[in-house]
Amino acid sequence: MPASTLTAQSTFYTTPVSTPQASSILSPDQSGSTPTATPTEGGSELKIEPDATLIDLTSQSYGAVLAHRVNNSNSPLEVRPTAISGYLIKRTGASSSDIPAVMEVNIVWTDINPRLAENPLKEILAWYSGLATLARARGVVDPIKDTRPWHIAAAEKAVRLLYLLM
Repeated sequence: MPASTLTAQSTFYTTPVSTPQASSILSPDQSGSTPTATPTEGGSELKIEPDATLIDLTSQSYGAVLAHRVNNSNSPLEVRPTAISGYLIKRTGASSSDIPAVMEVNIVWTDINPRLAENPLKEILAWYSGLATLARARGVVDPIKDTRPWHIAAAEKAVRLLYLLM
């Protein structure tokens, strides 16, 4: 491939205006006196701790693993216990009187011993907590009062949309 050369005149354009010089621009603060900060009453200084952490109490969520098996049947006469159950609990306010948002998570069947299903349930609760944070960040759910994970909330919204279109 032959090399092509471009001249400076063909690729760059110049403007007839020059760059402003320091002597031609007047600054509003040419007097040299800068305003000073007003002293505070009492002479107290604001102390900032380097180890301080800001925590949003409404973004905290907890997982609770139940020690007993929950019935997974629609009928009170039929007994179908789950392998293991737990709750994803999210604070809805800074006050202790605010009712938390709770979501139940059940492992209905697993190929491992149900007594060993606690660790997979803890992992699922941690994943759901992260997916719930994603749903709040993306605006899929109410950021204060909802604890549904992103994939569940998005599926429910899609079902509602399909219902409205039919």
